[in-house]
Amino acid sequence: MIKEIFSDGIFSLFNKICYFGFKTLAIILVTRSLGEQVGGDFIFLVGLLEVLRVVTDFGVDIFSIKKYNELSGNKLSLLNLVLNQKIISGLIVGVIFLFYCFFNGYDYRT
Repeated sequence: MIKEIFSDGIFSLFNKICYFGFKTLAIILVTRSLGEQVGGDFIFLVGLLEVLRVVTDFGVDIFSIKKYNELSGNKLSLLNLVLNQKIISGLIVGVIFLFYCFFNGYDYRT
């Protein structure tokens, strides 16, 4: 059991390092090609989107894993509920983000 936990922890750490590494590399490459003003706006919008993602996902994974382990039957309905919740919250965050960009006049053509 400890070996499985350690293995999952190492995989999770590797996953986070790759995610943040590639994200940082992509931000650097895009910012260099956009220039100073538009690159700053891009970094701000990526940061805003990341904060919105964390807020909408806050606690859902831990709660669903705990409930999944407690359920004896019909675990598929819990997984469908969590998936639907994540899709709907992602769509809501996307709409909020697009409205924010639209009302602040960010030019999508640059």
